[in-house]
Amino acid sequence: MIKGTTRSNLFFFLLLLYNICVSFFLFGFTHYDTYSTPVKLFISQSVTLALPFLAFMFISKQKFTDLVPLKKVSIENIVLIVVMCILIQPFMSFCSALSSVFFTDSIVEMVGELNSIHILIAIFCVGVLPAICEEFVMRGAILSGYKYVSIKKAAIINGLLFGMLHFNGGQFLYAAFLGAIFCYFVYYTGSIFASVIGHFVINASQFMLFKATMKFGMDLEVAKGTLSMAEKISAIEATAVMALIFTPIFLLVFNQFKNLNKKNISSAYYSNLTNASVKEIFQNKGMIFFRQDDVIDIFLLFSSVIYIFFIVILPFLTFKK
Repeated sequence: MIKGTTRSNLFFFLLLLYNICVSFFLFGFTHYDTYSTPVKLFISQSVTLALPFLAFMFISKQKFTDLVPLKKVSIENIVLIVVMCILIQPFMSFCSALSSVFFTDSIVEMVGELNSIHILIAIFCVGVLPAICEEFVMRGAILSGYKYVSIKKAAIINGLLFGMLHFNGGQFLYAAFLGAIFCYFVYYTGSIFASVIGHFVINASQFMLFKATMKFGMDLEVAKGTLSMAEKISAIEATAVMALIFTPIFLLVFNQFKNLNKKNISSAYYSNLTNASVKEIFQNKGMIFFRQDDVIDIFLLFSSVIYIFFIVILPFLTFKK
């Protein structure tokens, strides 16, 4: 039976293929383009993420709590997570500005369409749904296979996979960075609720900021990043300054968050290991050691090749024509 990182990487590879097939079906054989934005977002989260998660749980014969750690998050941790997710947004903007040189962020147009509907429905679509579905898949099912890997390696790979999951070159950089940060949230608290809260704060605050700027007259074309190269360079410079100011503060708060939880890391992160997994933990001279899995395998490589082909090579070939 496939276990550990190989099982997680295989699941992501199949998830990527499944999402491609679903996209071809929706755009080729349905009137998906005519659906309202809330319906599109509900389909994208429920069909492409929630259903695969349930299928993975059923096929792998794991309990829900084996995949998704449900420890209660303290009020102090919630406050620190909210503060960190606000402080890190200038760095996200910098990543987005860098990406705009090479890619367009198609999510902006979809968020723009939500600007005209009731704010609670919009926040549910862009905040609640992705926070639950994406976190259950990425920091739940996939991260659960990385328990025998150092958190640094696990966070890096999970972040890269999270960037690929969005299938949008404009989102890759900041999504990959956030994915890695969310892994640390789960690692230090032992709870999926930590990353769900962080994810919700990021998405909801970004939507509210977007809504506010649109209200005060920002053109949607500007928001979509359809700027000249000189304007894009100016945006990179401006966001770099903001990132340099706020990122060090984020790191200070993150260090406080880490110190608050570091005494409980082992009991938190590994509390939902199955009995079979516990047998692979052994002690030597008072130190606890865990089996170390390889993080790079054929499934991870296949996923990377698929992403690069669809996001980089195929658009380039189409543009050449």
